[in-house]
Amino acid sequence: MSDRKAILERVVYAKNPAELADAYAEWAKDYDADLVDKMGYEAPFEAAALLQGQLGSTDSKILDAGCGTGLVGKALHALGYTAISTSPRKCSHRRKAKSCTAP
Repeated sequence: MSDRKAILERVVYAKNPAELADAYAEWAKDYDADLVDKMGYEAPFEAAALLQGQLGSTDSKILDAGCGTGLVGKALHALGYTAISTSPRKCSHRRKAKSCTAP
């Protein structure tokens, strides 16, 4: 975490949407690694496991609307599901990591 404390403070104390967007834009490159590897964020993996328990079959098509950075889609892909994103830019980024397909 290079100066993540400062970025976190900018996120928490942003005075308007532009400040918040700027803070997240600065953090974007390291965001997933920081959350998962350094902060122990497990919600995407827990959500994927819960969905797997409900669906069972990996033949199900899943629309991951509001997909953020795609951590849930990546976790679903690891379980054998196909995650579909509504965001072409995000999906393009994740397609390179083979965690997203587009209609």
